[in-house]
Amino acid sequence: MARFEAKMNYSTFVEKETDVIYGTIQVRLAREEWDVPYYIVSDDVFVHERREFDGRGELQEILDMISFFYNETDAELESVVILKPFPEAIAATESFSDWLEEWQHYFHLSGLKDVGYIHDVARPDADAIAQILEDHGFEKELMSEDENRAFYFYSTALPVPVDFPNDEEGIVLQQLKNAGCDLEKPREVEFILLIENKRMAKKAARLVSQHGFETSLHEEEQGYALSCTLEMVLTYKAVKAKLKELEDLTTEFGAVLDGWSAMTDEVEE
Repeated sequence: MARFEAKMNYSTFVEKETDVIYGTIQVRLAREEWDVPYYIVSDDVFVHERREFDGRGELQEILDMISFFYNETDAELESVVILKPFPEAIAATESFSDWLEEWQHYFHLSGLKDVGYIHDVARPDADAIAQILEDHGFEKELMSEDENRAFYFYSTALPVPVDFPNDEEGIVLQQLKNAGCDLEKPREVEFILLIENKRMAKKAARLVSQHGFETSLHEEEQGYALSCTLEMVLTYKAVKAKLKELEDLTTEFGAVLDGWSAMTDEVEE
């Protein structure tokens, strides 16, 4: 069966009265076509009087959600992309996970670090959508049981997790560079190991700490997560070497690598 590659067209419209940007991702695959709507909301939007949004039910709800989220967290609002619930037909497409990754990349290249998704938890495919979002770095931040809505959030200004060795081409390092990281400067990097037995986890922590890592141990649902951090210059070769070192040090304790993360730096932008 022939495999068709989807074509993406991105369009935006600025509403001058409110500074809200309305966007659409037009997806074309073979003979099918879908529109994926989204908003871009900047801090300029909140300068306007709230009465200017009277009668704009969905937009009012989104602005309230954004305002609450940024007020309750340490995140600073510059501009945030808000994706509305994905059409079921497009979410069921085999390539949907790849498409979501492409959209994230597009927003990164457009200088938009923050992406939110309004999730309809009552829809039949809610669990599948939630899993795809989480696989792409989104975290559930808010939940409205009355409206069957959840707010998922993703930001390149937060640690970027990697299921290594899926980063064979250094894609994640490129994302960090796009997000403002000076990759020639040393920065703190965290490696995560999962170990079922607490006694073995403590032994692994002691051994790893003797090799220059700072360690901390956290209990998880199915065992213990060992965080191993150190400062290093981020290169593909260096990260791979550290992962190999940790694997060699902790295999005898039943440890399993669960990826690594690094923090972007706002002052580098």
